[in-house]
Amino acid sequence: MKTTLQLALTVAYTPTVPVSTLTRLLNDAAEHLADNGLLSGDTDAEVLECTHKVTVLSPAERGAPAPVSPTGAAELAGALSQCITVISDEVTMDHPGMAVALRAQAVLTAYQATLAGAQPEGATPPGPAVTAETHDDEHYYEVPSFDCTAWFAQASDDAIRGLVACDFGGDYAADAVAEFYDGKHPEVTAMFAHKRRGFECHVDEAQAIAWIRANRPHLAALVDGRD
Repeated sequence: MKTTLQLALTVAYTPTVPVSTLTRLLNDAAEHLADNGLLSGDTDAEVLECTHKVTVLSPAERGAPAPVSPTGAAELAGALSQCITVISDEVTMDHPGMAVALRAQAVLTAYQATLAGAQPEGATPPGPAVTAETHDDEHYYEVPSFDCTAWFAQASDDAIRGLVACDFGGDYAADAVAEFYDGKHPEVTAMFAHKRRGFECHVDEAQAIAWIRANRPHLAALVDGRD
């Protein structure tokens, strides 16, 4: 007669270390338990046999939903776009249902980019981070905050001078910030796709000033005394 027990240990790691390395670590941990008497401790129990096996759990085994394929995501996006077109003939753009549909479309667009392996162009733009908000003239569609640091990184000195001159918003120089993200940022892209008239963009002034001083010191005189 022997008493046989099974220890179920599930470990979820951040995806920053190769699976092979993590597998070796767990194998080493199991061997450490067996080799150092930790499975019996200070009892009279004697370990007759001990086996272990490390496996990588599938999404189904983890209880996670199966990922949507790129084809499935494209079909969902198409169906959602058709729904938005249909309901736009029946309700106004400020209808709560339309807002939900547009937000869902933006999220799905971002997910499609992830499935396709899309990555931001170039390296991470130099900080500090700068955010902005944009909205259509009727405020039917608003993007309350989006990261626009990449615009600053690629902007010419003249573009930044124009942005400062218009007090960081409400004019063409600021509109260029939002236009830069049309096709790059899902919510900004959706705003451009569904706006009926014009739009405005306003950049966070304090953040923009901090970025200019850190990355374009030769333009710092433009913002002296503004903070």
